[in-house]
Amino acid sequence: PGGVAPDGIEAEFRRLYYDTANATHPAAMAALQKLVPMSQVTYGTDTPYFPLDQINNLRSLGLPQSDLDSIASGNAERLLPRTTPCAGRARRVLIPRRGCCVRNRAGARD
Repeated sequence: PGGVAPDGIEAEFRRLYYDTANATHPAAMAALQKLVPMSQVTYGTDTPYFPLDQINNLRSLGLPQSDLDSIASGNAERLLPRTTPCAGRARRVLIPRRGCCVRNRAGARD
């Protein structure tokens, strides 16, 4: 009684969060969308083993922009509230709020 997964393994899988590292193929993403809402998906790359352009694969899936934004950073920011994107960076990179931006050589904040 009770066991390791009393509601079944699939119910346990539905409780997890997933990243997109090497899983941006349309079939993989379709399967993931059937399992969990996009609010449980975060962007991952597994760089240097896989190309950094996996975000382009996600864009080609025809997901709503709100889902792409959530996957790219919104979901991670929600899961890790002590992190925030640093304003002024070319890419959105999650870094700790304390000392959010590093100073460049000229002393200005990036």
